[in-house]
Amino acid sequence: VFGVLLGVATLAFSASASAHVVVKPAEVVTAGFQTFTIGVPNEKDISTTSVKLVIPAGLKYVQPTQKDGWQIDVEKDGTGENATVKSITWSGNEVKTGFRDDFTFSGQVPEKATDLQWKAYQTYSDGTVVSWDKASSADGHEEESETSGPFSVTKVVADTATAAS
Repeated sequence: VFGVLLGVATLAFSASASAHVVVKPAEVVTAGFQTFTIGVPNEKDISTTSVKLVIPAGLKYVQPTQKDGWQIDVEKDGTGENATVKSITWSGNEVKTGFRDDFTFSGQVPEKATDLQWKAYQTYSDGTVVSWDKASSADGHEEESETSGPFSVTKVVADTATAAS
């Protein structure tokens, strides 16, 4: 009986821990062009209707991928080649309860090692916004509530273990 309870508790913890809006990959090489994927799960009883991703400083040439059924709004500073993408918002469709969806975009990562902090805002059909924009605490535990949680991080490194092999 204890083993079954432990298994159920582990599954419940895993489900809540995996329910964050997350940008992948977790690690990229400096100065390279990369396609990023933002995974958006819906764990509420109502649909997700919009997702806004704030683009970290230092990412260049950001372009979202077209996604059938979704409108894409790109907020920029400047114009032409010198424009800097500040955020991307996908809206006009839905991620239904119990499902998830992936949204992609590409860009050139910074030339120096750094951490890209991906802050995201998930809006539901009732207007509720969950802000995935909190830092994890020093002990690795994340402060979560019904309307906020931790941001995702991609490490920009000079060389990845995959690239080295």
